[in-house]
Amino acid sequence: MEINETTILDDRGFIKINGDEARSFLQNIVTNDIEKITDNLTLFSSIFTPQGKYLYEFFILKFEDGYLLECEKKVTPEIIKIFNFYKLRTKVNLIDVSPKYTSIIISLEKFKEITKTQHVGTQLYLLKKVQLYLVKMKEFMLIQGTKILEQKLLQKLKIVKI
Repeated sequence: MEINETTILDDRGFIKINGDEARSFLQNIVTNDIEKITDNLTLFSSIFTPQGKYLYEFFILKFEDGYLLECEKKVTPEIIKIFNFYKLRTKVNLIDVSPKYTSIIISLEKFKEITKTQHVGTQLYLLKKVQLYLVKMKEFMLIQGTKILEQKLLQKLKIVKI
């Protein structure tokens, strides 16, 4: 991978989880400690059956007023169905936002270059050492913590799609 190349992961899905009880809801059903998630730290977690059999794995990150789960796109509806089963009267919303978002991969060298840049800051998500998020909306934008970088900045950073 060249330093300015990116790879788009179209097979990744996203579930937005928010609401008054989102944190406690997730804490009670996923395998990792939700308290560890910050604006700068994502979490790898999974969900099991009540008998302890593995079902699905995903990344969880702090997002807006709740959390964003990144998982395989094809299992997104199944994860939402399982979460809805456990939801009962919990004040939590589960929204498939896969059409709005996609994952991209950039090189570790480019990540280091971006985080050294004064006007960008250092709150970029580092998943598997190379992964960031790209929002598909009116313009392409890169999620930085809970802040968003505009397309003009992507051009300044010389990130190109392959």
